[in-house]
Amino acid sequence: MLRDLLQSYSTRRKLHPNHFLLVALREKLIPALKMAQSADASASDVRARLEEQVKLFGEIKNVMVKVDQPPDVWEDAMGQLERELEKAKQLEKDGVVEQEQK
Repeated sequence: MLRDLLQSYSTRRKLHPNHFLLVALREKLIPALKMAQSADASASDVRARLEEQVKLFGEIKNVMVKVDQPPDVWEDAMGQLERELEKAKQLEKDGVVEQEQK
């Protein structure tokens, strides 16, 4: 539902892409994506969700460094998300290698 709202208001140009309501939707969508992930999700599902989270956070960061806290706060948080994504990619790659060896 949050994703649909974001898509609707972003693509139909009802609101500016940096409008605070769209930023707030992105902020709500990131933890919702984490909560929606099941414990038995595949490595590729985990990676896909993390990629979406990184994309959303990047969009938030690009706005907030201009209007909010010092940029390093947002850069640090973005770096942490990107490290999580790299770890997920490595786990996915390791999983594929393990399956090929069987």
